[in-house]
Amino acid sequence: RMLRAFRFAATLSFEIDEETLAKISHHNSALTESAQERIWHELTLFFRTRQTTTLLEVLHSCGILECLFPASNDNFSKTFSQYQRLEALLSEPEKIFPQYADQLSTRNYQNNQYLLKIAILLNRIEQKETTENPGPQFSVTQNWKIRASNAEIKFIEQAINGATHLAEMYSRKDPGPEEIYELSNQIGEVLPASIFLFISDSHSKDMILFCNHILKFYYSQFIPAMNNEPLLNGTDIIHRFCLSPSPLFGKILHHVQKAQVLGNIATHDEAVALAEDIIQSQLTEPE
Repeated sequence: RMLRAFRFAATLSFEIDEETLAKISHHNSALTESAQERIWHELTLFFRTRQTTTLLEVLHSCGILECLFPASNDNFSKTFSQYQRLEALLSEPEKIFPQYADQLSTRNYQNNQYLLKIAILLNRIEQKETTENPGPQFSVTQNWKIRASNAEIKFIEQAINGATHLAEMYSRKDPGPEEIYELSNQIGEVLPASIFLFISDSHSKDMILFCNHILKFYYSQFIPAMNNEPLLNGTDIIHRFCLSPSPLFGKILHHVQKAQVLGNIATHDEAVALAEDIIQSQLTEPE
């Protein structure tokens, strides 16, 4: 009922009276006694509302956020600023990404926007110092006890991890096509969501240019190539090279797909030649 008050306030656009807020503040710890499924249901309905920034501050002042999202309380002013920027960006993506506003306004993408708001509260995305190896993968299941669906958890985790990798790429400046391909291939359709999380930390001109560069590769090069028939598939490899599924099998498929996306090969014969080179290099590698 405490969460439902905020959900109704968001969906019906009214203010919660001070007496009710005082009682919510006094009893906020009782949230931990509620069924996780009921908490998640109310949270999703709240965050699906387009404008929740003002009420988020009230949730914080009542101690609700601290109960449900402990990480958000470490530096709430920064969390709130990032959340505010994210919600504004989700409402008007054309202001920062005018070329890709249509793609970012599809129903499929809009249906997952509530998960991005929740991702901000679970783990703020900050710019990282350059590291040789990526840091540990963020896991909702290890940091949060509320029970969302597996698909929702996967989306949040992929979006946060993708945003972390984007921050690392940005710190190194001017990522190459191969690096952008690897990230696009790793998180796929969640990449735009990761970009929204990443850029919500700061709207600097350089970051906007960087993110538009990533989206240009994703929408103009990666998606069209991935929608085309592969130049070499598993059946081709089995018949041509008499290989069975194995690490080498997967390596060939990965490198051929990558070369196709990057425009390094354009025909079946070129794909076969690349596969032959990979097999030959594998045979000549020292044990």
